[in-house]
Amino acid sequence: MRSVYTTVRRCPDCGTIDSSSRHADPDCKGPVICVADKWICGRCGDPIAVADDCIECGGSATLKRREVRLDIAPEVSPASLERAIHEVANEYRRENGRRSLTVDHHLAGIARAHSRHMATADFFAHETPDGMTVGDRYDRADYDWRRCGENLARRHPSALYDATAIATELVERWMNSPGHRKTLLDPDWKEQGIGIYYGRDGAVYATQNFA
Repeated sequence: MRSVYTTVRRCPDCGTIDSSSRHADPDCKGPVICVADKWICGRCGDPIAVADDCIECGGSATLKRREVRLDIAPEVSPASLERAIHEVANEYRRENGRRSLTVDHHLAGIARAHSRHMATADFFAHETPDGMTVGDRYDRADYDWRRCGENLARRHPSALYDATAIATELVERWMNSPGHRKTLLDPDWKEQGIGIYYGRDGAVYATQNFA
């Protein structure tokens, strides 16, 4: 999960505890939050200066900075996002004169395991920290393969509630990268498996395996 910071004012004179912001709009009482070292209103986003006086009695209040954990992972299931990526990737293949790929659940299992490993072990690469390659992962899973291929993505998507929108954002990044595009549009592939895992900071880890 990501964090932001907010301030809480505690008045030793009257006992008032307050975390609301004070700025140009007197009717906006959003919380004070710190984003990129700038204090803003958590409701309307206006920049503010943090006040250290009590909103009730005007006395000098004690300021405490408090960390607030934010869960910004997508509000769609990993399974639904996997299906959406499969469909969007096939749309691009068809648009470029390639045949659609079928879903291979064995490949998807390999892909999910790698996405989970990257997120939990804090790395992002085709080769794992202990030196395991894409082919090694296929072999370890007893997958019968002649050629193997893999695309990876790690991203905080701008969309959070629409699996197709998130999938489009991820696949478009692959299509805009020469290496990933070549892999995705390889005419020899017949199957693909997609594996999604959400990291602790809300990032989407996506693995796309081909055979």
